[in-house]
Amino acid sequence: MDWQQGFVIANFKDNSFDLGYYIHLYTDRLWFAHFLPLITNGNYIKLLDGTVIFSAPQEMQGLIYQDYTNLNVQLLDEYKLDLSLFYEDFIIPDTKMDEISIEKLNVLIDKMGVIIENSTAEKPYAFDLYKVLEFIDEASQKILESINPKEEII
Repeated sequence: MDWQQGFVIANFKDNSFDLGYYIHLYTDRLWFAHFLPLITNGNYIKLLDGTVIFSAPQEMQGLIYQDYTNLNVQLLDEYKLDLSLFYEDFIIPDTKMDEISIEKLNVLIDKMGVIIENSTAEKPYAFDLYKVLEFIDEASQKILESINPKEEII
């Protein structure tokens, strides 16, 4: 078992909220390290239609965010996700996490609900849904390996 597996087991084994947050952070790390470089490079982004847009980092960030928001609708449909979190009362979990104020979690959930509600069903400009689904499968495997260590054979 490596340090990462030991860390995950020691800190998140009995707390699904903290485990979910760890998975979120790990997914972000994989996304920025392995997926975004497929469509961006320095000061340009390559769209699905082959168009290359050169832009300042702030402008590129806006394009990616808009595309990500459009992708949300497709992923919600693809995985048939339960959206009750956005309209039912949310019980504040017990957590060791202090990166965000746990008291503001309801505000975050409300804002995410508004973002999803305002998302369009437009096709993404740069994110290929099938490549994103492949990324999700690959990231899921890496994350599962980090939280479910294999038994060491002596």
